[in-house]
Parts: sequence; structure tokens; C-alpha cells
Amino acid sequence: MRYVVFFGIIALFVFFIYRMFATSVDDHTMENILAKDPVILDVRTPAEFSRGHLEGAVNFPLDELEKGIPITLDHQRPILTCCSHGVRSVQAVELLKARGYKNAVNGGAWTNLQMIMDKERPSAEAEQK
Repeated sequence: MRYVVFFGIIALFVFFIYRMFATSVDDHTMENILAKDPVILDVRTPAEFSRGHLEGAVNFPLDELEKGIPITLDHQRPILTCCSHGVRSVQAVELLKARGYKNAVNGGAWTNLQMIMDKERPSAEAEQK
């Protein structure tokens, strides 16, 4: 019985850690950031990026950020980082902020971000009509 409780607690802990890193901001705030025309910075490898990515996303792998390879981004626009699960994008935000990009925000997994963007499109299209 102790083992069941122990593994249940561990599983719950892992789930909460995953959700914490899956996206750093809630959907409402993410919608506000998306409305400000952010730079979407996908920090996955080029191979991962080629298998699917957000429209208009810029691919700049995390390992290149870690190596200090220069990246030129608009300091005034929000920078929304994304990756496959949200862990690398958290690291990318820290590296970008260390380089002076104060508007860097973790967007989490690119697929989750895509779902949020897809929810926004119908309402934006309706406003234009």
C-alpha cells in the first residue's frame, strides 16, 4: 500500500512539473501577447523544425543560444519562445533575458501554441468582416 501511495505522489509531482513547463503563461495572457505581433522563436533543432512549425516562426536552436551565437531580434517586440514540450523554451527565455531581451516569454510547446493561435483566428477574421 505504501508503494502505491509513494508512486502516486511521484506521478502527481511529475505531472505538475510538466504542466508548469508546458506553458509559462495562461491562455488569456498568451492571447494578449499574440495580439502584439510577437517574434515566435522556435528553439528546436533544424530537423525538428522541418517536421512542423508555426507559420512565421524563426528557427534558432537552443544550443546556438547557449554557445553565444549572435541573434538579432527587435528589442521592442515580444519574443515568444517555443519548442517541442516547453522545457527548452524556458531555458531560451533565460538566455535571451541575459542578453537584454526583456520581452522574452515562454510560449511552451509549439503545438499548444498552435492551438491557441487557431482559436484566435476565427474571432480575428470575424472582426475584419
